Amino acid sequence: MATTVVKSALQAIRERGLRLFLRDLKEDGFTQTKIHNIGATVGGVDKFGNKYYEKLGDTQSGRHRWVEYAKKD
Repeated sequence: MATTVVKSALQAIRERGLRLFLRDLKEDGFTQTKIHNIGATVGGVDKFGNKYYEKLGDTQSGRHRWVEYAKKD
């Protein structure tokens, strides 16, 4: 799993450049604990603030989509 995260991060840096990559990480709050979302695209956000992600490519079947639930605050 760690190698997939590193591969995804490197691919995202190649595609967007380091500056945009780091800016996106900071804006989305990925610099804290959301490392698993690197390289994924946001499929949508519902009215409750839940974020729906999708990551195609070298992921396992059934694990290419996931939800990050909004905080209860």
